[in-house]
Amino acid sequence: MQFPNGQSAKLLPPEYILLGIKEVRPWTPLDSVSIVKLLNFHLSWNWNQDMMRQLLSKIGLEDMVEEIYPFTADYSHNLVTIINDEDIKGTKFWHDETLSERYFKSKGTSPKLTRA
Repeated sequence: MQFPNGQSAKLLPPEYILLGIKEVRPWTPLDSVSIVKLLNFHLSWNWNQDMMRQLLSKIGLEDMVEEIYPFTADYSHNLVTIINDEDIKGTKFWHDETLSERYFKSKGTSPKLTRA
């Protein structure tokens, strides 16, 4: 196995052995560029929205793109749902006790608090 700085490894990593990989081709600058491009792809979390915005613009819906897939803050308020206590009081999800209080009550214990 050849590293980018020219050093070579004597042993292959265990996962290579488990997968039956006996030989690895030398690392090239193209491999480094590929890794950077892959990282860029994974870091752009909204690539699908960008693609849909472009597609909608191309098919003639450019006046609706911002409303369907907002890019600016003008329409982003439509994407946020705010729920307060009053909204869920009548549902099965409402409790006067916190989750940790209900947990310790069901176990018949109390939280063990320590001072540092």
